[in-house]
This record gives sequence, C-alpha cells and structure tokens, in this order.
Amino acid sequence: MTRSSGNRTAFRAGRAKRHGCKLRGVTKLLEGRVWSNGTLPRRATFGTEKKYGHWKGPSGGRRRGSAVDAQVCRLACMGSAKRQRAKKLKLVDMVFRALEAHGLCPVMGQRVVCDAKRGLGTAIDLVCTRGDSLVLVELKTGYSGDRTIAATKGTVRSKMKPPFTTAYDTILNRHLVQLTATTAMFMKEASTLKRLTTLGVHAVESLLVYVTNEHVEIHEVADWWLKRGEKLLSVCGGR
Repeated sequence: MTRSSGNRTAFRAGRAKRHGCKLRGVTKLLEGRVWSNGTLPRRATFGTEKKYGHWKGPSGGRRRGSAVDAQVCRLACMGSAKRQRAKKLKLVDMVFRALEAHGLCPVMGQRVVCDAKRGLGTAIDLVCTRGDSLVLVELKTGYSGDRTIAATKGTVRSKMKPPFTTAYDTILNRHLVQLTATTAMFMKEASTLKRLTTLGVHAVESLLVYVTNEHVEIHEVADWWLKRGEKLLSVCGGR
C-alpha cells in the first residue's frame, strides 16, 4: 500500500503508486457516522493557547500541526544521537523529550494502514517500541481547549453513535476513536504481527499524545475502546 501527498492525501491499496483501489480516509467518515449530531461548545474548540510569529492567523494552527507532523516523521527515522543534535521546532523537541521520559523509542513516522476489503485507509503518526511492545502513537498539536466537555444538542449532552453509544461526544473521545480505528487496521496485518513476534515484539499498544506550547499530555487507549475496533471499521466501511 502506498501513500501519496499533494494538495490532498490519498491512500491506495497496492504496490504501485497510481494503481490499486482508492481508499477512503477514516477521519471524515467518523465525523458523519460516529460523532453525535450535537455541537461542541467554544470552551472545547477554542483554547487559551497563543500562537506567535509564523503560526498566527486563521490557518496558523493547521500549518503548525502539519509542520510538527512532518518534522516528527523525518526525525523518527534517525538514531537517537543524531536526532538530539538536529534542529527542531519547540513542540517537536517537547514531543521527543516526553517520549523518552515514557521509555518510548521512535522507529518511524507516517506508517500507512488499511482495511482493503472495506476500502478504508489512514496513517499512524508515529511508531515506537517500549520493551517487548510496539506502540502506535496518534499525535495532536494544539487542542488547548477543554477536551473533556461534551457536545450538546439543546441543553442535553450528546453521546456518540454505535459502537460507542455510552461515550460522550468530546474531543478527547473523538481522538481515541480515531486511534482505535487506526489500531484495528494495523491488527489486521497478520504477516506483520507474525514477523514482529519473531523479532521479540509480543504486544501492540496505542497512545494518544497532545502537545501544546505549555506541555505534553499522554493518554493510553483502554481496552474498552480497542475491543470495539472491528465494529467501528464495519460502521465506517458501510456504503
């Protein structure tokens, strides 16, 4: 499977860059099929974080996030000593310091995964190892608002659609769902998992990482989310 970048990100199943079935990105599908019909309050969508210099303006947050993702991806493939010497954005340096503090060793960035039968594709932001575990990392830049406050419809707090009907529709939960879908697709790669076992990797974990100007926050994806991964892919893959 290949990933091509241009004005838009495209995923295809197959070895050739311009051949094979085109895959649908998971993020937009989640918005229509899993998020509630409620509206997130301003306290959730607008944080107190200030952006300076190049990152000012209405699209500054998106540009900063893209720059952080790109640099993290490039540096993840380097050895530790070379990565430490490399020039980094402040937020990128914060990310790698936090990973090291949690015993995580970066291996690669932007690793593509798919569910070819359902026509779904996405990319893992960062792949790390920790002991005998492989750790899939979803990196989020910004989101300094209240990530735990639920969307509302009228005065009622909204919950997500199946398979997460008991979970409130919050920014944090949306990102946990996104990483659940990514993990579920990776876990379909039987040959990859078999090869990892021969290399001494016996578990796969998933971490959600937020980075702002002030701090890095790490959330482990609990089994409650992960065990609903296959049902989630089924919801996203329906026509």
